[in-house]
Amino acid sequence: MSDEKEFDVVFLGATGFTGQLLVEYVYNRYGLASDLKWAIAGRNQNKLESICRSSAFICVKREQFPLASVFSFCAGCRSPFGTGDWLGTGTIAPRLRQYRSFNAAREFARSLNLESGSEWRAFCKSGKLPPDIPANPHQAYKDKGWKGMRDWLGTNADE
Repeated sequence: MSDEKEFDVVFLGATGFTGQLLVEYVYNRYGLASDLKWAIAGRNQNKLESICRSSAFICVKREQFPLASVFSFCAGCRSPFGTGDWLGTGTIAPRLRQYRSFNAAREFARSLNLESGSEWRAFCKSGKLPPDIPANPHQAYKDKGWKGMRDWLGTNADE
């Protein structure tokens, strides 16, 4: 694998409000012919092209703007595991993670012998939470057996 990179920086999210401000600043500060190799990226090709056509870049010929290579680069951001996977951070969006079944996850939670939701949150922040157990089980298991934190931790008086 070559250490040579096509761009020094790629601005992901260039179509959002802050992203557009950043692109405008970088363009005005560095232009396209500087030593800084930069490009813009986003999830929507039409929005990216509209940035190229905006008044801030009207003097730039379409083929000069650092976008052509980015479209194929940007296509990767549609990873089924989210932007973190595409960026190589290994982070998967919580809504896209594959968790244990509710009963198996609840069994794990109960094995910790925690007494409260605050103890559960502290455990989650400790870095010891397995990746297939959700930190927010009320969201992950909504309509899948979730009955509340006391049930999750096994602190119900009935049990």
